[in-house]
Amino acid sequence: MVQRRFLLGYGAALGSAALVGLFTVLNKWLLVEDVPALTAGAWTYFAAGLALLPWAVRARGLDFKRPRVLVLWLLAGSVFGPSLYFLGLKFTSGVQGVLMINMEAVFTAFLAFALFREHLTLSTVGASVAVLAGGIWLSWPESGGNLLASNALGNLLIALGYMGWGTENNLGRLLGEDIPAVTLVSLKALVAGVVMGVLALAFGQPLVVPWRVVPGIQ
Repeated sequence: MVQRRFLLGYGAALGSAALVGLFTVLNKWLLVEDVPALTAGAWTYFAAGLALLPWAVRARGLDFKRPRVLVLWLLAGSVFGPSLYFLGLKFTSGVQGVLMINMEAVFTAFLAFALFREHLTLSTVGASVAVLAGGIWLSWPESGGNLLASNALGNLLIALGYMGWGTENNLGRLLGEDIPAVTLVSLKALVAGVVMGVLALAFGQPLVVPWRVVPGIQ
């Protein structure tokens, strides 16, 4: 029974990683189609939140026992994380954006150590250092290039976005003790969609997405 639970957990983690990679590629495609970064993020998150809303309503359980944690969780995962991620994706390639995904795991692990005193093994530290080194190597500009130009700037913004999501992961552990996971995810996505929509309007980006970017519509 325990082994089956572990297998289901690993399967869910692998499925989640695959969907996150698909998420990056599809959103890079939207940006290539000249959809503004914040607009793409607003619609992506709002659609996800609406899709999960029926299950969240059925699960109920929205609890405000820890209001400060809830506010910090929303700021990290619904404001800073997605905003920096989508702005960064505008300046880098979809492939590099996907390869930067492992940064989230690194930030999650080290923040878990800093906030909850979780044990870090030597292998965890070694893997984290390797991921950080890989991110720096991937982002380093060619000889004579500007460190904050093109892909380097985009990858830095994406890494900072993943730091926000790493913070969200750790704070979500606390909230998950009282609130169902589907409720948290739906709330996070809806808030992120609204916030990014407001930011898009503030920066003069239209919220209307051209029909030509919708698959199957010419």
